Amino acid sequence: MDETWKQSLAEHRSSRRQQLIESALALFLERDLANVTMTDIVARAGISRVTLYKYFKSIHEIAFEVQMKVIREMNVLLREWMLAGRTGADKLDLFFEGALWFYDTHPHSLRFMGLFDHYYRNTYPNAQLEEAYRTFLNGEGKLPVPLAEGITDGSLHYEGDTQLLVSTIANVFLSVGQRMAARGHLIGPEHSIPPRAVLVQTLQIVQSFLRR
Repeated sequence: MDETWKQSLAEHRSSRRQQLIESALALFLERDLANVTMTDIVARAGISRVTLYKYFKSIHEIAFEVQMKVIREMNVLLREWMLAGRTGADKLDLFFEGALWFYDTHPHSLRFMGLFDHYYRNTYPNAQLEEAYRTFLNGEGKLPVPLAEGITDGSLHYEGDTQLLVSTIANVFLSVGQRMAARGHLIGPEHSIPPRAVLVQTLQIVQSFLRR
């Protein structure tokens, strides 16, 4: 098989896979995870059911691929955002700026993460997806909070379990961000506050705590 042809085929498969993931994401946001079927994705993507099953075997597999895609994109953005920082504290400030930018520009990603957390709140659909997702979260899916670097260079101060604090910061940002992205348009009028200000205040509290 010609190498150029093989590369072209691989690029085509990758492009088709991304098309399917994007189609699924749009449907999940429109209808919620519980109300989307493989048939719906086939119709939205304009492909045959046979073609879809060449890439994904179940709706759960697609949902987990979408989840990993949005987390991966968020982490790439945050790492790029922190490149200009010199100290750990600088990078943490830039991390939070990037997190706010992500909230402003990718609310649909945060909304999907909230839908995913709710739909799979009790268990994983199977052991294979559980293992793959946990491996992802412990690797490229881990939110790149620059805490250890700041403690090492003295620009941040914390004496407890750094791994626990990194996890806490990640979950605080994601939970508040998801809530504001999903219901901010209702929460704002309910409490007479701009929903974005809630997330800003949350991140500032963390910054103040680590710089004390």
